[in-house]
Amino acid sequence: MRPMTSDLSRPGARRLPAASWVIAAALAAWACKGKGSGEDRPAPEAAEEKAEPAAPPPMPAPTVPSAGPIDVTEAAGAPISIDQVTIRPVAFQEGRRDPPSHEVGVFVVGYRVHPPAGRPRIASAPVRIACRIGDLLLARAVSRSDGSLATSGVRRSDDEPLQLSALYRPDPYEIAPELCEITFLYDDGEQVTTAAVACFRGKELVDGACPAEELKVPARGEDIVTVERGELAASAKHFNFRGVFTLNQALPPGRVIARAGCAAGNFTYRGEEEASFLPLSSLPVGTSIEAPVPVGLESPLPGPTRCELALVARPDKGEEVALATACLEGTTVTRGACDPPLPE
Repeated sequence: MRPMTSDLSRPGARRLPAASWVIAAALAAWACKGKGSGEDRPAPEAAEEKAEPAAPPPMPAPTVPSAGPIDVTEAAGAPISIDQVTIRPVAFQEGRRDPPSHEVGVFVVGYRVHPPAGRPRIASAPVRIACRIGDLLLARAVSRSDGSLATSGVRRSDDEPLQLSALYRPDPYEIAPELCEITFLYDDGEQVTTAAVACFRGKELVDGACPAEELKVPARGEDIVTVERGELAASAKHFNFRGVFTLNQALPPGRVIARAGCAAGNFTYRGEEEASFLPLSSLPVGTSIEAPVPVGLESPLPGPTRCELALVARPDKGEEVALATACLEGTTVTRGACDPPLPE
């Protein structure tokens, strides 16, 4: 057997300089020391431990407490009955790492409806919620799409109870309501009737209407409709205003038309549209609602400084009836026509 020799001992093999041998020996010694008994290694307990995530702060108490469930008395002649009425606060979380919180004054009304068999397909059981917010009785907008009783695509009997809900927000205010009257309605597509009423005060949810004297609020003005607190955004060819509208008197018959005029320099850009997003016809007298009123203008705006909004009731026959007029500039709302008047 041929004796084993290193490559460096063979003729013609390239030899490393002496300094390289020193470096190689030092690296080999360091490697052996690292693989040895581990005397120079940090002990496991001395190694840096992974930080545990901090526990999120507790959720603050809701501004609207939970209440219910209760059953409510069916109104005479009502085609539906309501039970299992509850109040629940609304929680939200802005980001994954943000603590959960509650929106001020926001809550959900849950309720179960026992609908009539053979009802129209467009029948609904919406909820009108009106809450005392300061010196306003601020209502939730009700649309025909709310509380739909349609069962298409759902395998259930025609008269099986339906679980529904309605959200209330005190926009544009961040105030917890003092007193709320909850009116359960039935809309068959031709007329709207009251099915039941409940009252929510503090932690109590009770059957029946709230005391009328406690829901009564001061009159907002002599006009049929009062416009207040809002924000104007007029740009390009659009007038956009979102504000609080109060119905002070019974609404005259006819469509509600919004007329807008915005001044820019020595000229006023005008337009008018039906106020389809302003449901004044569904409001009881003395009730307020926050709603948008968009109007398309005749020409692009170079930059308006002031705008004037007028609401009128336009019947099919006869003359228009003035409902409200307000002068708007940014977030400032002044009742009545602009003074000085807008240029022609």
